[in-house]
Amino acid sequence: MLASLEALDSDLIAKAEAFEALTKQPACDFTRFAPARLAMTLASRRRATLLEATIYPTLSLHLPPADVEIVRNLRSDALRNLAFVSGHIGLWDTNRICERWAEYQAISAQMMFRLRVRIANERSALAPLIAKARSADARAVAEAERTMRIKAEIGRDGRGSSCAFPVREWAA
Repeated sequence: MLASLEALDSDLIAKAEAFEALTKQPACDFTRFAPARLAMTLASRRRATLLEATIYPTLSLHLPPADVEIVRNLRSDALRNLAFVSGHIGLWDTNRICERWAEYQAISAQMMFRLRVRIANERSALAPLIAKARSADARAVAEAERTMRIKAEIGRDGRGSSCAFPVREWAA
């Protein structure tokens, strides 16, 4: 699970960096900006899907109550962030962005900073919890990982969701 999360984090950061590079241009290039924004949104959705569908439920089942509370807090923070980002996207449609480019550049820099901090904080909190769950109930967590592999395979062959996430083995 951790390796899958790290892969999605890397993908999201790469998409965010490409997007960020466009926001540093002197003028808004709508033809490049909109696809980059969409790519970043889809990468974020894949990451959120992994967290919501696999990581949070698996940890909640295989950790002691004190650790489950940490997972609940992470999930609550993620949902609050989703609401915040959704509001940002709703407020800043592509027409408004291009009309108020200088203002959007400043706001976008803040959003990119928040994204990086959030990813780093979540990963540093989740890594030890994933390791703890794995050692507490390796068989059940291995089954969760097998399910992840099946979902990823369905997504790759076109029979399933476009939100399938890459699967990696447990990180040592």
